[in-house]
Amino acid sequence: MKLSPELEAMLSELATLCCDALEPSQTLNHARVESLCQNLSTSGWKRHSRNSPPLSVVLKDRAKEQRPEITIHRGGELDAVVGKIQSVYDDVSRMQASSDEESPAGTAMPPRTSLS
Repeated sequence: MKLSPELEAMLSELATLCCDALEPSQTLNHARVESLCQNLSTSGWKRHSRNSPPLSVVLKDRAKEQRPEITIHRGGELDAVVGKIQSVYDDVSRMQASSDEESPAGTAMPPRTSLS
């Protein structure tokens, strides 16, 4: 799948956040995850990934490539972390889709008439 440099950077950073969350005494940076998921959704990740695996699978594979030494021993934790990110992305996408439906672009205004 050919992705734009912007999408590649966002996916790479999300994979890094996954790996960081697996380190002892580290947690997932939820604010950064939400921001990146919003950017992914806005940038058209769903359109680009139409025939690809879900975001959680893509992130898991990228995390394993980035830091195999930590991800190989913490598969269950990695599954939980990417599951949380997938959930955030799904929520953001759903909210964006519902806001798009509420305010459709290009809605025609009724004609104005002037009666004298």
